[in-house]
Amino acid sequence: MNIEDPEVKAYRDGLAKRREEIRYFAKIATTMAMAVSAALGASVSYETLKRIFVQSENKQITLEERINKLTGSLLDASKSIDDIETEIAQRRSIAERLKQDAEQAQKLKDINAEQVAAIAQTLRGELRQESNSSYWSSIWTNVFFAFLGALFGEGIRYARAFFKRSKPAAPNQT
Repeated sequence: MNIEDPEVKAYRDGLAKRREEIRYFAKIATTMAMAVSAALGASVSYETLKRIFVQSENKQITLEERINKLTGSLLDASKSIDDIETEIAQRRSIAERLKQDAEQAQKLKDINAEQVAAIAQTLRGELRQESNSSYWSSIWTNVFFAFLGALFGEGIRYARAFFKRSKPAAPNQT
C-alpha cells in the first residue's frame, strides 16, 4: 500500500523537470563553450597567419609591433575564455543545488506508508493530549477569574457601605 501525498508528488515531478532543464542547459552551455573556443582559436590563428604573411610581403611592420598585436589578441581570447569558465561554474553550482533538491525529493519519496502512518498516529496522540490539557487549563482559568470577579464585586459593595457609614450626616437646614 503506497500512500503518496499530492504535494510530495508535485514537488518530485517539479524537481525531475528542473533536473532535465539543467541537463539541457548544461549541454547547451558546453556546446556554446566549445563553439566559442573554436571560433576564438580560429580567429586568433587566422589573424596570426594573416599578419605573418601580410607582414612578410610588407616588411614595414616591426617584430615588436607584431608581438604586441599577437599579445593583445591572446589577452582578448583569454578574457573570453575566463568569461566562459565563469558561466560554466555558475551553471555547475545551479546543477549541484538542483541535484541536492532531487536527492531530498527522493528521500521523501522513499518514506513508505507504514512510516507515514506511524508519524500521523504520533502527531494525533500529541494533539489529543494537548487538547485535553488545554481544556482543563481553560476551565481552571475561567473559574479563577469568576471567583476574582465575585470577590471584586463584593469588595466594591463593602467599600460603598463603609464610606456611607463613615460620612457625617448633613446638617438639617430648615
